[in-house]
Amino acid sequence: MKNKILKMALYIFLLIGGGLAVMPNESKADIFDILDNVIENTPHNKKKKEKQVKKIEHSFKTILSYYPTKDLEKFYDEKGPNGEKDGVWHLSEWFYGSDYDIEMGMYIKQKDRKIEGTFEFCPSVDKGNGNKEEDYENVVKVSYKYENNKFIPETKDEKIKKYIENYEPLIQKLKFDISKYKLEDTFAEDNEYVQMFWNEYKLNKKDKIVKQVVNKYKINKGLDDIALWLDGEEECGSDAINSDKCRTIDIGFGRHTENGEGLVSFGIEYKTKKEVEKEEYTDLEEDDEETSIFDEFYEKNEGEE
Repeated sequence: MKNKILKMALYIFLLIGGGLAVMPNESKADIFDILDNVIENTPHNKKKKEKQVKKIEHSFKTILSYYPTKDLEKFYDEKGPNGEKDGVWHLSEWFYGSDYDIEMGMYIKQKDRKIEGTFEFCPSVDKGNGNKEEDYENVVKVSYKYENNKFIPETKDEKIKKYIENYEPLIQKLKFDISKYKLEDTFAEDNEYVQMFWNEYKLNKKDKIVKQVVNKYKINKGLDDIALWLDGEEECGSDAINSDKCRTIDIGFGRHTENGEGLVSFGIEYKTKKEVEKEEYTDLEEDDEETSIFDEFYEKNEGEE
């Protein structure tokens, strides 16, 4: 509220002075940018921002402590953030490339002492003018089991089989030291209406974690514009910044490329036994409902374009 009042007061001052009314729109935009910068750098706001940065970094402390974990089967006995057990650790990893996207999902089931998941490979198609879009009609989805720290894919495609067998999740390699990275920006909106927050850090192509990601996905674009984001998603629920849910780590190569190309995203989340049981029950209900809806749709629209 204080910021809005200050900005309005400065705006009125300029308007009364007569200069703002005759200025071209481009100049007005520049002035408002300057005003925003002045307001943002007041002692009060600087202190508020520093607290915000530390709060977000603290909220990622537990998640980042799992990097690296070479032996993924250790998660069988790794308690949840609040001391829970018999739940499921969910590891996820995405790469959005220029020719294809790769998504890995891994579920480490503590009660059954079983690890399984899926890989999805989605090719990109050229839509003209250099624009590419995901070709969802030709997505290849492969299930796998993970035993003795090895992927066992369920596919007859030798190329995909070999790729999955040799796959090494980033959680087994990366080690983060946030204090070494330059903070570029921060944002936090955590109330009953919006739950979103992030810290953005500038990375260098010489950083070890950058080299590891580049080598893994054979990235050769955007190496002069690399950013690391620690972010919380909108689906986190109220008081998201203080919970251990919805944490995502993103590394972007060429941050202004379209369609998310050059983005690597990964995360780890713990689902309690109750949450898992609730999800399984909900999924069953949704599957039944979805089938009936589509059956009804096709019956009504049979033979129509």
